[in-house]
Amino acid sequence: MEPPVVLTGGLATLFAVYWPFTPSYSDRRLSHRNTFDYSSNNGNFATGREKAQFTLYFSKASDTSIHLYNYSSDVERVAVARGVGQISDIKDVTVFDYTSSSITLQESQIACLENKLGNYACVHVVDVKDATREDDRDEVTLHSVTNPDGGTDFS
Repeated sequence: MEPPVVLTGGLATLFAVYWPFTPSYSDRRLSHRNTFDYSSNNGNFATGREKAQFTLYFSKASDTSIHLYNYSSDVERVAVARGVGQISDIKDVTVFDYTSSSITLQESQIACLENKLGNYACVHVVDVKDATREDDRDEVTLHSVTNPDGGTDFS
């Protein structure tokens, strides 16, 4: 009885290794953590790609906050995700107030953006440095998640 069991198990293993399998549950969202100098490149920083690209436009606010604008050619609207601790807590990105052309984000706050093609991204401000205060450089650290294909659920 042992040889048929071993043969069956071996064939199943070989079959599993060589079968062209692509999981249908893969996440298409783009997730990045970036640190950059917001006082260079006119405060512009691009995240995402192709139809889900967002050019973020920042300016100095303080050593714990930063201004974000919808002035770039591919960003339509910006909003602060008030009362949200993590990007994965956002079930519907459309519920936030997108009526301002600029927002001020504190460290640990999240901004939500919509681009001209109807795609959404969320940006979590991890850290802000300000050279005019007690830091040695102007710098912001962000964690961004871009949802392609117009998806509004980031959970």
